[in-house]
Parts: sequence; structure tokens; C-alpha cells
Amino acid sequence: MINQSSKRQALIAVLSALIPAAQTETHAVDEAAAKRLRINQTDLRCLGIILDRGPISASKLAETVGLTRAAMTTALDRLEKAGFTWRIHDVRDRRSIKVEATLKARDAAREIWEPIRLDGLEFLEKYSIEDLELLNRFFEEYSALQRTHAQRIQKLT
Repeated sequence: MINQSSKRQALIAVLSALIPAAQTETHAVDEAAAKRLRINQTDLRCLGIILDRGPISASKLAETVGLTRAAMTTALDRLEKAGFTWRIHDVRDRRSIKVEATLKARDAAREIWEPIRLDGLEFLEKYSIEDLELLNRFFEEYSALQRTHAQRIQKLT
């Protein structure tokens, strides 16, 4: 009979292997999406944030993605040329520019990510409320752990 400690260690080992495997599959989805949209991974990440948050200042986007202002300008130029974003004046401060997703970007996002969203909702339906609470807590804490280590690694350079 397997004792609780051994079972716990075995489950942790499996989960420790499943997390990077899931990250690899998510990366594969991102690569396929970038290829479909004919943009690079950095531009895809920027576009995802713009679609998720709505109009955002270029400086806030650069900070979120971790790009310099010059690199952000280049990425935004590429996204604008591809027809996925446009720059608009901030209604509160006409000197400030915000970046907004175009209808073309929203249509592309629907084509690519709406089936994933719908399948994900169906997938989650099989879990109990307790399971979902555990999953929510796990991903909140895991995301915080990842943020902490991203910041630690950035300080190494």
C-alpha cells in the first residue's frame, strides 16, 4: 500500500511535468495564431493585450509587454500596417496616444480564439464548484509565482 507521503510526491511529480507540457501546448496555439495572422509572437502578445484591455497607451503597453519605447513603436507600426490596430488621441489628453484594435483584429480574434473559449467553457462544466474554486486558487497563485520569477530573472540582466 502506498503511503500518503509517497502518493503526494508522485502527484506533485506528475503535476510538475504537466504544467510545462500545458505551457508548450499554449505556445503552439500562439505560434499557430501568429502564423495565421502573419505577425510575430511579440506583436501577437501586444495585440492580445490590446484586445483584452481595450484602448491602451503605448507606454502602458510597452511596460506590460516589457519592451522599450522604440521597440514598442516598431511593433505598433507593424500591427498598424497589418490592419490590426490604429492610434487614437486620448480624449482626456490630446497629446497622449492610445492604441486600439480594429474590426479586422476583433474578427480575427473571434475566428481564432472563440472556438477555444467555447470548448474551454464546455470542458470546465464537468468540474464541481469545489474543483473550480481549487483551480481558480491554483492559477491565481501560479500566476503570482510566475510574475515573481519573471521579475527576479529580469533583475539578473
